[in-house]
Amino acid sequence: MKHFLLFTFIVLSIISCNKDQKKTPLSDQTIIVKLDSLSTQKADTSLLKLSPDAKKDLVGAKEFQILHKKIQQIAIANPFSIKKEVDSVHKALLAFEEHLRPEHDTNPIRTRIVILTTEIGLFKEILDTPNLSPEKVLKHNNRLITAYNSFIIQLNEISLAIPENIENELLKDSEDYRDSIP
Repeated sequence: MKHFLLFTFIVLSIISCNKDQKKTPLSDQTIIVKLDSLSTQKADTSLLKLSPDAKKDLVGAKEFQILHKKIQQIAIANPFSIKKEVDSVHKALLAFEEHLRPEHDTNPIRTRIVILTTEIGLFKEILDTPNLSPEKVLKHNNRLITAYNSFIIQLNEISLAIPENIENELLKDSEDYRDSIP
């Protein structure tokens, strides 16, 4: 009789454990989303172009050319490819910053580099999260492209604003103003 009760208790315990496992809510189960390498989704934001003067200024800047190519690649890439390329974009940006030319070593350019570095860092953190959706990757890729566009605008402004010409024009204007005073 003892054996029968013990056997019955064990069987009932096993049955109740199985029922508990089947009743787990759907929200506790993890859903794995994989990025598709054949996806045709890409960023909505387009890249701005360098002005002809800025291109001339950056002709010998090999590090900038590499950074620009990497950004162009992720601008047209799908989420799967973007995830693989963000780290190389970060390395290219660090190389550009390390070899920054004196004419580009200004506060506005440094600020844009910091913003780009921050966006890349946030992007890398997002990419490390489990169950990453393609929409989230594209959203952060758009943010990175927007930060890069701001960087391009600043490079264009620096190449257009030649300090000597501006200074000479201001001096000429002040002399003309002085001459016009009776």
